[in-house]
Amino acid sequence: MQNNYADIVIIGGGVIGASVAYFLSKQGANPFLLEEENIARGASGKAGGILTPFTPAETPELKDLLTRSLVLHQELAEQLDGKNRYDYRKYEALTVASNQDDAIKLREERLTTETEWLENNEIQAMHGWVNRETHGGVRFINHQLNPEAFTKKLMMETVDRGGAFDFLEVTGLLINKNKVEGVKTKDGTIFTEKVVLATGPWIQKPEKWLDIKIPIFPLKGEILRMQVPNPPANGFSDLRGNYVLTKPNGLVFVGTTEDAVGFNIRTTHNAKERILKSISHYTSHLKDAVLVEQTACLRPVSRDNLPIIGEVTNIKGAYIATGHGRKGIALSLATGEAISELITTGESSLDLNDFRINRSFKVK
Repeated sequence: MQNNYADIVIIGGGVIGASVAYFLSKQGANPFLLEEENIARGASGKAGGILTPFTPAETPELKDLLTRSLVLHQELAEQLDGKNRYDYRKYEALTVASNQDDAIKLREERLTTETEWLENNEIQAMHGWVNRETHGGVRFINHQLNPEAFTKKLMMETVDRGGAFDFLEVTGLLINKNKVEGVKTKDGTIFTEKVVLATGPWIQKPEKWLDIKIPIFPLKGEILRMQVPNPPANGFSDLRGNYVLTKPNGLVFVGTTEDAVGFNIRTTHNAKERILKSISHYTSHLKDAVLVEQTACLRPVSRDNLPIIGEVTNIKGAYIATGHGRKGIALSLATGEAISELITTGESSLDLNDFRINRSFKVK
């Protein structure tokens, strides 16, 4: 163990923890991040890296957080050479309707001044991914990045500013009179008055340390990484969360599943077949594709599908940032900025009331 004291300790080396560390370092703090194995070892290293803008179909409470986060993504890509460092790119996206009900829903929920409705014949004329009959779709500009490279770039920037990280297993918190005094690890105690819990779906241990209930569960998602002969550019999706995206390195990401199976992260043949069956409804371009890798990861999801962001009630110095579901990469930067502001100034520039841990978790 390198340190036995730190101003701020962050537990969790995914994109949320790395974002918190990055913004704290920008504020002049020297955060110390702890991760058991590798930076971006979970969903942050296996996600599709899609940064979709807010639409009327989204949970309205997410609008300000998502909008701010996408602005920060654009700013950081310019500052950190995102195009070359972590494949930050804009691309033309399409959300298609597979039936008339989908078409009605798309028009109502996705058609805005920044999107365009296309009829089936217009979609076919694009000669893109979708070459089978649809009921129309919405075209818009989207962004993507390499989430693993992005997360590691945030940590590199943090270290350059005086922050640090280490690979240690955390075994508990040192709490005295409802106040954080340290973080216990297998190698000893790191004394600190502030700790950020950014452990994604692995929040059960912190629940015990804090003696509170943190209503987060893991939602498994599997993605196929494929080589496709002459793949079309850009990507498309449907209203059920299925998507295809051509990455800058030529690989094609095809996903994704949503399975509540606990902490099982084994890839399955069943998931592969489900993904390909869903996508084949819209395209024939995968018929000669070769599977390069199939990945599985666990997304942290709350009962109301909103993240938990803020200070733990009645325990001074303890903060939580988790529960971002399938939007962890997209929401990461605004979350990191908000937590860093809470720690350094006592308040966030964003209203975090909908994300407080002691809210009423109504199923949405």
